[in-house]
Amino acid sequence: MKLNRSNNIPFDYWAVAALLLLACLTRSIGLGDWDLLVDEFATYYNAKERMSRLTNPLFYRLVYWSFELFGENELSARLPAMLLGAISIPAFYWTWRHPIGRYAALAGALLILFS
Repeated sequence: MKLNRSNNIPFDYWAVAALLLLACLTRSIGLGDWDLLVDEFATYYNAKERMSRLTNPLFYRLVYWSFELFGENELSARLPAMLLGAISIPAFYWTWRHPIGRYAALAGALLILFS
């Protein structure tokens, strides 16, 4: 019996998925437990006003939508940044795997996990 290799998922796909899962887990620990810091405080209170300006309107819109979905609290203020930080790992890998190689892109994605 011959195995069909075209149905196998490559190692780097599994590695990036594992890194994404680890990023979501590590970035979500205590997300809503701590008080807001200075920059988070500004985001919390100015999200609705700043989403109509030219400086990072998408991020503030995501914060505003997070407030609408989950209420105005520390967790919903930090959730968009946590998700964007986690998504940056596969985005880095898929962007750089051809220019610098698969293993170098995986190493870079691993470094982003610890940032």
